[in-house]
Amino acid sequence: MFQYYRFLNVADVPAAVQWFQEAAAELKGTALIAPEGINLSFAGEDAAIERFMRRVHDDDCPCPPDPRGVSRSFPVEFMPYRRLRIRERREIITFKQDIDTSLNEGHFLTPAEFHERMQRGEVIPVDTRNLYESKIGTFRGAVLWPIDTFSELPDHLDVVEPLREKEIVTFCTGGVRCEKVVPFLRSKGFTKVWQIKGGIQDYFDQYPDGFWEGECFVFDDRYSIRPDGSQGTARPCARCRQPVYNGACVSCGHTEVTSDYTPAACGLEPEEMG
Repeated sequence: MFQYYRFLNVADVPAAVQWFQEAAAELKGTALIAPEGINLSFAGEDAAIERFMRRVHDDDCPCPPDPRGVSRSFPVEFMPYRRLRIRERREIITFKQDIDTSLNEGHFLTPAEFHERMQRGEVIPVDTRNLYESKIGTFRGAVLWPIDTFSELPDHLDVVEPLREKEIVTFCTGGVRCEKVVPFLRSKGFTKVWQIKGGIQDYFDQYPDGFWEGECFVFDDRYSIRPDGSQGTARPCARCRQPVYNGACVSCGHTEVTSDYTPAACGLEPEEMG
């Protein structure tokens, strides 16, 4: 797989969509392109991934990876996507708030820095993902937001209000959601707020036996992964489509799972993929 996101000005979104449709023709996965940037996750044969990775570094790519930003390539046990989808969106991660992502500058911790601060008990991890994601796994001692979609988060500032004077570290699957949460919290007066660069996935790469407890929900056909990157055990509930984990649905308690466990089949938005 190959994934990256980047916040940058995209002057001609339809043209960028067309470029990626042609450049990624050999691959499967999802790319969301908006005036604010790109959020992309593709999979394919090794040679095809390598060709695409070279292509996005060409001068004509309208949304190349940020050399200082987040991008990753890694092997998977099976093809986690069923088709290629390149979509034009208003936002690459729906938040419904005007956010200045430049306020993130200087507010990233590497996985190693986060791990060391957790060891010393200096920080409180704050999970910015949906509650059904958090219920199958999160960092030890994490504060959870009671949300079903990311755009609900600004309505629940009370969750972190008691932490205003604490050192808090936000996290999500790949980092893109925190790119909006950190400046949002800073705009509300929080000064000691950080995010893990590369999110949970980059932390797993370095600390598969670290402070994570459980599995990590992912928005592709894998559905969940373990910290070592292997296939997880969570599957969508046949009744409500929320995750069934450890024998029961995290939402309704039902035990049966659906056999078609793609995110699209379960009504999950690909824009949450980071």
